[in-house]
Amino acid sequence: MSCHQSVFGLADCLSRPSLGPHQATEQKHPEKHEGRTEEFAATKAKTLTEIEELSKFVDQQEKLVEQLDDDFSNLATANTEALSDAEMLSSANEIEAKIKAAKRNIANLQEKVQTLKDNLDPDLNAWFQGASKNVVNKASFLLEELDQLTIAIESGRKDLVREVVVVLQEAGSRSILSSIALLRGLW
Repeated sequence: MSCHQSVFGLADCLSRPSLGPHQATEQKHPEKHEGRTEEFAATKAKTLTEIEELSKFVDQQEKLVEQLDDDFSNLATANTEALSDAEMLSSANEIEAKIKAAKRNIANLQEKVQTLKDNLDPDLNAWFQGASKNVVNKASFLLEELDQLTIAIESGRKDLVREVVVVLQEAGSRSILSSIALLRGLW
């Protein structure tokens, strides 16, 4: 009788141990899977160690993203009189360079996770998906955060250029060449 047809109902179903994909296959074909349990255990232990290293790395990247977010917030709320346009642009460029580096690091991490998965026995894919879920989700979240920071920096840069154009138009006394040079430095 299957679990849903059981006379004892759901409690009977919950009391039975569930079998993983490789265990169910082992029960059907024990001759094919002799010694694989030890092999799976060794593979899982090695893979868990690698996942823990990736988890530590993604935690470092999370701290970096938090710092970048703080740096951008400080730049966005900075007193425009205290910082020149060139200083604001320079700070934005530094933050943007760090964002690009963080994106590369996280993309490399995602590639490593995929490589780990690709090198595993197909019977361990479900286990791996559960074991690596935290790392994968955190990496995806960090990429989204970095994308939002990039958009905010681009928006801030456009606002700064608009402000400079308005100032240059109001000043009217500057030459066209100095205006172009200033705008090139901002863009």
